[in-house]
Amino acid sequence: MPFNTHATTLTNVANGSVVRFGGEDFEVVDVPGDGNCLFHSLLVPGVLPTPSQVDLRRRVMEMTMSPLWIPVVRDVLTMFYGPNFDVDTYRARLGRVGSWVGDCEMCLVAILFGVNITSFACVKDPNNVNKAVSIFSTATTLSSMNHPWASHASTELFVHFHQYGRPCTNQLWVSLNQFCVLVPNFVQSDKTAKSEDRLDALNPPTATPSFHNHQVQEPP
Repeated sequence: MPFNTHATTLTNVANGSVVRFGGEDFEVVDVPGDGNCLFHSLLVPGVLPTPSQVDLRRRVMEMTMSPLWIPVVRDVLTMFYGPNFDVDTYRARLGRVGSWVGDCEMCLVAILFGVNITSFACVKDPNNVNKAVSIFSTATTLSSMNHPWASHASTELFVHFHQYGRPCTNQLWVSLNQFCVLVPNFVQSDKTAKSEDRLDALNPPTATPSFHNHQVQEPP
């Protein structure tokens, strides 16, 4: 999958704190860890026309069954899972509220609603220390397929995938898969980002991991 990796250090980021990425400030907003964290996160900014994570999952599920969308869905699923995936098995898993969703479903949401979703995630070295932040972009991924789907979307959504520690706990390096929201902080306030709470991605890429650590979901 297309993504970039930037050398940096990422500490455990607290809910409500401000982090910086690429020169922009984001406020961290945690969401329930109930298996629906990505869908919860995508709804927080209030730009998707759907009232709940259950409804968002339903909309994506219906997309995979629509004759209009099936060719598009097949292309996306093939990109993530290869040509021999079983669509019915994938639908059955996606239809279970609480079942894990990740980069593949980000792409489907991006296409369905015409948005771009950017996900930041820690890259962990063998000594269990974060060494970099990987960036997954639906626009970059879909552009690589030579299709225009959501590749020039003007609406941006941002999430943080923190597999090794959750913002709302004091327990570092908890092995879990959890998304939270990064809301662009365009309003001036007295809240400042401490240096240890920043995602500093201004350095050029320094590594290319062989596996995209967002996609830890069970196979379809």
